[in-house]
Amino acid sequence: MSDTESTQVPDRERFRSLLLAERERLLKQLRKLETLDQSASQGEEVGELAHYDEHEADVATETFLREQDQAIQRSLQDELHQVEAALNRIQDGTYGRCERCGKPIDPERLELLPYVTLCVEDANRIEGQI
Repeated sequence: MSDTESTQVPDRERFRSLLLAERERLLKQLRKLETLDQSASQGEEVGELAHYDEHEADVATETFLREQDQAIQRSLQDELHQVEAALNRIQDGTYGRCERCGKPIDPERLELLPYVTLCVEDANRIEGQI
């Protein structure tokens, strides 16, 4: 068995399909957020004078919601990056191996988080250090 074969996960194509579906879901959510953000920006431009008499609490709420949307967008972009990195690992034959110790990642763990890069043991070690 070659080194590349030993690092490949059974059902690689199934995990690839899961990752592609997840990437599409994330892209759809990001497009939706961008559309909402553009609509809100256009509304602000049109109604700038109308906001003059708005109560400070309303402005604070709008600011909070905008910041919340930006945080969600950053989180989605980070997850998308992880999904794309996992697709690259499938391509280069390293998918399903812990990036820290090199051992196989439990397929059940990959089912839950197909873009995960660490086995449970190393993930727990890292969390314990934080």
